[in-house]
Formats: sequence, structure tokens, C-alpha cells
Amino acid sequence: MSSLPLPPGARFVKRRLDQVAVGLINQALAEPLADGVFDFLEGRCLEVRLQDWGLALPLTWRAGRLAAAHGMAPEARIGGDPGAFVLMAGERADPDTLFFQRRLSIQGDTELGLMAKNALDQLDPEALPARFRRPLLRLAGLVESGERRFRPSARSV
Repeated sequence: MSSLPLPPGARFVKRRLDQVAVGLINQALAEPLADGVFDFLEGRCLEVRLQDWGLALPLTWRAGRLAAAHGMAPEARIGGDPGAFVLMAGERADPDTLFFQRRLSIQGDTELGLMAKNALDQLDPEALPARFRRPLLRLAGLVESGERRFRPSARSV
């Protein structure tokens, strides 16, 4: 999942971690995936980047599932800080607002990036299996309250 250069032999570990991450995503999103929400990725590559952590996961759609897109050049990238992705997934922030605030960004093929953003926006955290939903909603609440707590107030400016 890292976008940093890897030493020899570490590519195997990166590929394995990508496979584990994609497996968890497929489990968490089983219902929307079955509904074809990400079919538009067939034969295409979208890279999801957690910029503050230096992580990147290339994704494609293969055989009815999301798959790590090793060896494919990303056509589009959606990147942002991890908190922005958590707030979006937990429905604590509107994706368009996060883009306007530059906490999320799209690079490359804008049409593909917007299709991915809209697909992510369609996801309902209540439809996730409980083992994914509960931690996500808890984490989204923590991120939101932390941001409120540490956001500079208008009086301090």
C-alpha cells in the first residue's frame, strides 16, 4: 500500500498487504459490490492515496470484485488525509465539501475520479456488516470531535 520506493524483496510484502486490504474492502462492501457500484473500474485502475501516511492502493474491478491493480498505471487518483476518508465513509462530512476544502483531491482522468467519488458517496455505513460499521462510525465520531476541539476559533484569529 506504500507509494514509497521499496527495497528488493519488499515488493512481495507490499503486494500481500495490498491483497489483504482489498480483501477487507471486499468483505466490508460486499452488498454494494454485488449491486455493481464499482463496475466502472473493470479494466481500469484507480489509485486511492492516504497522503499523510504515504500509502497508495491501486484498485481495479476483476471477476465481480475489487482487486489490487499491480502492474497497471493509475488512470486516476483520489487522495486525501485519512481523517477526510473516515469522515466521508462515516457520513460525517459531505465529499464535495472535503474536495472544496482540499482535504480530498482527484488527479488524472477526472471522469473516472468523479465516478469513484460518487460511488464512495453512495455507500451507506448502515449497510456495512456490524464488525466494520461500528468501528467506522466510532472512528468518524472521534475524528469529528477532535477536529472541532482543535479547530482554531474565530476569536483566536
